Amino acid sequence: MILPIFILVVMGFMEFFKIINYQNMLGNNINQTALSIARYSYSLDKSKGLLNDTGIKEELGLSNELIISGINMGYAKNKIFTEELKVYTEKVDIVNGMKGISIITSSFDKNGDGVNDIRINYRINANVIGNTNFGFRLTNRCYFRSWIGKSIRSDSIDNNSDIKQEKVYITKNSKVFHLSKKCTHINIVVTKVLESKINNFRNSNGAKYYKCELCTKNSDSKNGEVYITAEGKRYHFNQNCGRIERTVIEIDKSEINDKKLCDRCKKDSKFDS
Repeated sequence: MILPIFILVVMGFMEFFKIINYQNMLGNNINQTALSIARYSYSLDKSKGLLNDTGIKEELGLSNELIISGINMGYAKNKIFTEELKVYTEKVDIVNGMKGISIITSSFDKNGDGVNDIRINYRINANVIGNTNFGFRLTNRCYFRSWIGKSIRSDSIDNNSDIKQEKVYITKNSKVFHLSKKCTHINIVVTKVLESKINNFRNSNGAKYYKCELCTKNSDSKNGEVYITAEGKRYHFNQNCGRIERTVIEIDKSEINDKKLCDRCKKDSKFDS
């Protein structure tokens, strides 16, 4: 009893992978066709002036819509329905065979915006258990824009987002901005030292450290230890003192408003304001 069940399960998996393989083959053909149409439409778009100048379009009685949509519909069908796909279709139980695969819901430059939508609809029967067939209605789709120098997104987004914005960094309530997170003004390294030895330390400018007015006012150092930074002028009892901690915020360069470039960043780079 176990062997027949095992055989049915194996057959079910084989049928499933056959369907997946068919979908992948069809999807690959659609993607390759989309690339070809994108290039083809670009060439056609550039040749419109030639058609108008020579009067060929009027002589043939063809509209722009027919030139683009009609030719591309036939071209897409021929590119997608390859001989390899036709052979494999015979191995898969597609309802009505190749005649049951429809492309008529596809559209090419329908609204004059260069947007194309390839849709392939078909129904497939899967022989899962014995001779019992389960029907599936499937659609393979590719939505893309022809290469005519426009984005597929809306104009409002195109105007602001096609060019990648340069990022800069600020801290809360700061009056300056920074070009890098590694700027020593915001990327602070805190060092723990003994308070009794504080007079032996100097900051990066050679200056002594003095008590922080914020965190040393009403408390004592813990275990005689204090915290300093290379760029700072104060030593702290609290490692998380607000005079040390920096909350770094990433923003677009266009949002800096009246903030000035950090002097440390200015020294390290050439900034175009």
